[in-house]
Amino acid sequence: MKTYIVIHNLNSRGKNLSEKYIEHLFKSKDIPYIYFSTSTIDELNNVINEYSDSSKFQYCAIGGDGSLNSLINALMNNNVKKPEVACLPAGSGSDFIRTFALPQNIEEAIKHLTSDSYYEVDVGKVVAENKTKYFINVLNIGFLASTVQISEKFPKIIRRFRYPISFWIKIILTKANKIYLNIGKFEFNNNAFNVCVCNAQYFGGGWNISPKSSLQDGK
Repeated sequence: MKTYIVIHNLNSRGKNLSEKYIEHLFKSKDIPYIYFSTSTIDELNNVINEYSDSSKFQYCAIGGDGSLNSLINALMNNNVKKPEVACLPAGSGSDFIRTFALPQNIEEAIKHLTSDSYYEVDVGKVVAENKTKYFINVLNIGFLASTVQISEKFPKIIRRFRYPISFWIKIILTKANKIYLNIGKFEFNNNAFNVCVCNAQYFGGGWNISPKSSLQDGK
């Protein structure tokens, strides 16, 4: 079994987990691991750059969808070949793992890390004029992206409700913008509030927004 590079995002807006507790979880399942806590993207990139050999290491994000997405970006930007990635839910959303019907309880979810079975998935790539980013769950363009920015400002005590609250705050004042899309068989050129590019099925705190999305269709 490969050693897990465990990335604990200290900025996650979800559960407050201690290093001691996380180490207990991995030791209780006899899972080999190296623990890292990170607070910045630079710290995460430094860890991945040092442990980039995917023939020796697997990678595990502890947090929510933002933590997982940061790890995916670090792996892709460091050219890690076919990385094997897991996610243990400790964030306020953890929507990506819902597509796999994985438990939202970290003590139940960690059992899946004892298996050597992996599911190959697509990763989305967004190229802008001055930067490139990757996403594994969903890409939002428009007011939902702004909604996430607002939600990050709310205290952790209301983490279960910060997405719905942010949604209603933002939608009251939002205006549709002219958007042009061309994806081959479909073309759109009109006003729109938001564009969602869904690689997986869930986002927004448990909503099954795109039930027909496939992580393996190459799209």
